[in-house]
Amino acid sequence: MEKSRSMEYLSLNLKAYRLAAKLTQEELAEKVGVSAQAIINLENQLNWIKSDTLDKIADFFNVEPACLLKAPSSVVGELDEKTKLDALNSLSVDYLYYLEKRLSHSFKK
Repeated sequence: MEKSRSMEYLSLNLKAYRLAAKLTQEELAEKVGVSAQAIINLENQLNWIKSDTLDKIADFFNVEPACLLKAPSSVVGELDEKTKLDALNSLSVDYLYYLEKRLSHSFKK
């Protein structure tokens, strides 16, 4: 999988899990022991994740690190119903933008 697609998936999944847990970026950063800027950069696809940070975030959400790099629809499918609804509601705009971007890129080929 290309790095840019993995970054998009990570960004969407991280935000979905964070919002489903009702945490701000700052609160999540504190809980996993990274800077708030690190979380902001990951959610905005500005930096690639370090392996130790990926492990910390995955441990916090009790998921495998690879789960954070999967296509968002498969990750949302693994969440319980309430968490799934919270994540989908909070991500609807971001995910629609992501899909629109991917579709427009596909038609340019």
